[in-house]
Amino acid sequence: PARRRPVVGAAMAAFAIAVCYSFLELGWHYPSDVLGGFLVAGTWTLLGIAGLSILEDRGTARVADRGPARRPSFSVGEALAPVAVLVVVACVLLALIVVARPHEVLAYVRDHEAFVIGAGTIGALGTLLASGLALMLRRT
Repeated sequence: PARRRPVVGAAMAAFAIAVCYSFLELGWHYPSDVLGGFLVAGTWTLLGIAGLSILEDRGTARVADRGPARRPSFSVGEALAPVAVLVVVACVLLALIVVARPHEVLAYVRDHEAFVIGAGTIGALGTLLASGLALMLRRT
């Protein structure tokens, strides 16, 4: 159902970010590989959504004589709420880790600066991708 799209999108974004972090942690890929994968996946997903929107608009034009077509839509707040919850939970977990072991966290960040920057970028990109998809899907 249309109302569940943002929740599913946020859950899948969390899953995609977790998989990307596991690739980095296991040493299977460089951060640039993961960022490139996000860009390729995001491009193809958005092209698919654009194609579906075009087909839906054409179908709506054909049935315009039957009366107004009802599209399931919801507000921007409803679309972004699950992604916002995902971000808040991630920030709270990160804050708990930093508060529990501040010296270990700082030592890790100093020793792995590139990894921490790449991981932060990947998390931000995944969140932005999920937000964009949620906003796009709210009107289709």
